[in-house]
Amino acid sequence: MEFTRSSRPRRALDAAVTGPVSENGRSVNVGRPLISPIGTAQALALRARIVLRCAAGETHTAIAADLHVTKQTVGKWRHRFMATRVPGLLDEPRPGAPRTISDAAIERVLTTTLESTPRDATHWSTRSLAKQVGLTQTTIARI
Repeated sequence: MEFTRSSRPRRALDAAVTGPVSENGRSVNVGRPLISPIGTAQALALRARIVLRCAAGETHTAIAADLHVTKQTVGKWRHRFMATRVPGLLDEPRPGAPRTISDAAIERVLTTTLESTPRDATHWSTRSLAKQVGLTQTTIARI
């Protein structure tokens, strides 16, 4: 897929980005990049827009100006996509201690908060919610 936007020679990444329209056997909808019907984080959508515009042959400067990011950000996501394809657009694990609150515990707290009320009050306090779900008040406050 050649672009007539400029006469500059195509970069290696341009060819890599314009490769097949599938990743790991799954189709990637080019019209709405990496957006699921349920919705995806805005950061992931921005990264996908950056990569697609790179594939279209736009310069880092033009993409950065249009998307209100730095040229370094455009370069970072272009190179990460080239190295690891779609998985490279996802967040990497953060440094620090691993989480101590499980996803199931968070879900239990949110479900209880949103779908029920305490017997003797109009809303949950951190202490009453902690007692109900079996966690500490501090853990409820962190969630």
